Amino acid sequence: SAVRDENHDFELNTRGVFGGRGLIDDDRLFFAIGGASGATPTESALIEQFQQATGVVGTTNDLAGGAALPDLAALTARRDFGVATLPDARVWIIGGRSGAGQGSLVGASDAVLEFDPRSNTLTPMSAVGFTLRHSLGAAAVRTSAGVRIYAIGGYASTSSTELPTDTVEEYDPFTDTWRTVAPLPTGVGEFG
Repeated sequence: SAVRDENHDFELNTRGVFGGRGLIDDDRLFFAIGGASGATPTESALIEQFQQATGVVGTTNDLAGGAALPDLAALTARRDFGVATLPDARVWIIGGRSGAGQGSLVGASDAVLEFDPRSNTLTPMSAVGFTLRHSLGAAAVRTSAGVRIYAIGGYASTSSTELPTDTVEEYDPFTDTWRTVAPLPTGVGEFG
């Protein structure tokens, strides 16, 4: 579209003036949060930033003046969690598991975290009403009542014989509350 072309032209011009980085910067950052690595899964406590304009991966936050990104070690490093991003760029990290092998579910005290990249803070939120689980899906959705986050499916245990759950729960980020909504027709886990 013409608007996209104008933004592209503006961005190219500002890159020439500002040493390779444009002013339209917020949508060019990608944050990689936690996860697992190695043959025997061990979780990462890192939050890393990929800056698309420069191609640099690091542990500093361009949205917070280059401050060091917080890490999950002060709370619980985790893998197999759900992530949802709100329109204002706040990111919710939901559920997961930690520990070697099958591990254990992340506890209620830090099962739900808010990462605000603009203030560079990682804050535990309420897990009251949230079913602890791993390998779930999460999505932020604009509803008629405002933005809500949905935690969908997953496994409520780390047992290798556990079947996926049909649980769907809705989180209101403005009141910090959870509620159960209609279940899935069939339990699902480890999906995109």
